Amino acid sequence: MRWLDLRSSIGQLGVSGVVQETVAGTLVRASSADGNARVYRSTDAGLTWSLRQTMTIPTGNITIRGSFIDSRGHIYMGGRSGNCTYENYGSAFFGEIWKSIDDGAAWTKACTSECEGFWHFAEDSTGRVYVNEYSATPPSGTEYPAVNIWRSDTAGANFAKWHTATKESSAGVRDGVRHIHTVHVDASDRVFAAYGDTGWTGDAGKVVRLNSSGVIDLDYGRFGNGSTAAIHNLSGMLMVGKDTNPSGVDALNPTLALSCQQCNLFLLAGPRYDAYVFDLIRSNDDVLFGLAVLATRYNSIIYSTNEGATWHAIDYGGTDHVQMSFNRFAPSGKVYISGGNVKTLVLPTKAVLNFRKPWYHPQE
Repeated sequence: MRWLDLRSSIGQLGVSGVVQETVAGTLVRASSADGNARVYRSTDAGLTWSLRQTMTIPTGNITIRGSFIDSRGHIYMGGRSGNCTYENYGSAFFGEIWKSIDDGAAWTKACTSECEGFWHFAEDSTGRVYVNEYSATPPSGTEYPAVNIWRSDTAGANFAKWHTATKESSAGVRDGVRHIHTVHVDASDRVFAAYGDTGWTGDAGKVVRLNSSGVIDLDYGRFGNGSTAAIHNLSGMLMVGKDTNPSGVDALNPTLALSCQQCNLFLLAGPRYDAYVFDLIRSNDDVLFGLAVLATRYNSIIYSTNEGATWHAIDYGGTDHVQMSFNRFAPSGKVYISGGNVKTLVLPTKAVLNFRKPWYHPQE
């Protein structure tokens, strides 16, 4: 592994939540710092914020996960309740997506999930937006699986359930899909879904390709605990980030059920760095970046300057974060790394990554 110490380029916004930068340079933040899902807007690079919307998620362990800006500049922010269980299902413990079409000034509710909440978004060439449900272990009770992908119309509105994975047969049996980690649409409008999770049987842990009706037409099989994020490279191969066992990145053939592991963090750097690859993004000069994170492991940003053939890593320091957002059409060129607080990182260029010597290794 080649490690670069780029922590000097980090700046903290000092606020919790998920941040997106719009095409106009406006910052939009969804936060649950006070136990409510709220959306804020900043026009001065995060120095001051104005409250624009409070979501209507009424109760439970409220958190934020999921943000997206589509090709029209429409902004999507997701809030979720971590208390959607079999025992209380139907008691409003559901996630929501809120949308703005005016650079974050006004917001309307675009979708309500069937369970806890949402995570990753994708868009096809017609302008339809896809988003997957996601659930996590609740504070108490039996987790209600998140098995749906929702799709909008071509205006990015009117979301409806489009794909439903196999759900467990009854509470706690774990014989179906626990949750969907990600949905991805490639340059040829092929739609892929990654299922989780460890300890579950059946379709859990698989990556699948879906046809235009949301039905599985290619099954790649199980990948350890599952795949957590996806992006395609310029040759059309699907790069998928991994849970642990094994961690890293795989490359999948878009038309055949073939895969090849491109990066195994456990083998390359040892168990201390064997972390989830939660998000994958492409920079303006075609570097692939991934957020590798897990509370008990060393966090890093992995990167590839050759379309996923080889991978290296950046130590960005700091605490555990779970989401990385980037709008390649925004003016700053920054990524926003979200968790208990929000950090910003100026993405290093391909030239810097290719020619800077590997002089730093993080200390344990």
